[in-house]
Amino acid sequence: MDYVHHYSFIGYRFYSDGSVYREPREGERNYKGGYLTTQIQRNQKDYPSRVVRLYSNHKQKAYSLPRLMLEAWQVLPKTKNHSHIGFRDGDPTNCNLSNLFWGIKKAIIVE
Repeated sequence: MDYVHHYSFIGYRFYSDGSVYREPREGERNYKGGYLTTQIQRNQKDYPSRVVRLYSNHKQKAYSLPRLMLEAWQVLPKTKNHSHIGFRDGDPTNCNLSNLFWGIKKAIIVE
């Protein structure tokens, strides 16, 4: 499986199937690395989104997995008009790279 590293999150591998792997870090004796679990969160409009919890600056925070995938794989640079994430199959929990695209707000569900 192919993976890339995100430019803002050193030590994490983002795989094209939507999974995230945390690499072992120097100084952590008992942690050998492993795949992270993702969660489905709903926004104020009850719209589901897949999130993953990552450490940045020694703090854990939930990040949008589809956005991290597109940024890590450098798919279509985000522009002012294309700043929303769309899902080709209409399923916002499917974070496979082939299912994601940058789009405009009116067309974020179906390409």
